[in-house]
Amino acid sequence: MIVGIGIDLCDVGRLERAAARHGRRFLERVFAPFERRACRGRPAEHLAARFAAKEAFAKAVRAASVPWRDVWVATPPGRAPRLAVRGAARRMVERCGGRRCLVSLAHDGRLAAAVVLLEGEGDDDDDALDDARADAALRRRGDGAVRDRGAGADGERGAGRRRGDPAAGRESAARVARRAAARGAGVRAGQQRR
Repeated sequence: MIVGIGIDLCDVGRLERAAARHGRRFLERVFAPFERRACRGRPAEHLAARFAAKEAFAKAVRAASVPWRDVWVATPPGRAPRLAVRGAARRMVERCGGRRCLVSLAHDGRLAAAVVLLEGEGDDDDDALDDARADAALRRRGDGAVRDRGAGADGERGAGRRRGDPAAGRESAARVARRAAARGAGVRAGQQRR
C-alpha cells in the first residue's frame, strides 16, 4: 500500500550555480561521498536528479526538511536506482508507516526530476475505507465537494466518488443567481437570463 508520494523538479543550472558559489562545501553538505563519485560522468545532471529525489522524499514523508545526507540514491551496477535512508530520515519513514522507498529519476538537459513512493504494509482495500470516511466527512461539512465525472463501479457515468477540490467546486444555481442579483446583474433566483 502506498503511504506517501513526493515529486520534485530541479533546475540543473541552479544546482551548478550553487556549487560554483559555495564550492565543495555545498556538495559535501548535501551529497555523501559515494553519491558524488557515482555522478562523475555528468555530475550536474546526475546530482540535480539526486537533489530532486531528496526533496521528493521530504514531500513523501510530509516533512519541512530532511537531513540531506540521511537520504541518498543508491545505484547498484546494472540495476534501477533505489532510495536509501538512515537516521532521522528512517524514523520519518517509520512514522508514516512506510517500509520501502521507491524512486524514479529523470533528467533532460537543464531539468531533473524525481518521484518517490513510500510503500507500507497493509491492504489496498484499506484505502477504499479511508476514502469512504473522507467522503462522508466532506458531505457532513458541506464544503462544495464535487463528484468525479468518471464511471462508477456499476459503469454509470457520473457515479464516481466525491472529491473535496475547492477549485473544482460547483455552486447551486440558486446561489449563483443570488450572487448575480446582489451584483446587479438583473437575475433573480429561479429565473434564467435571456
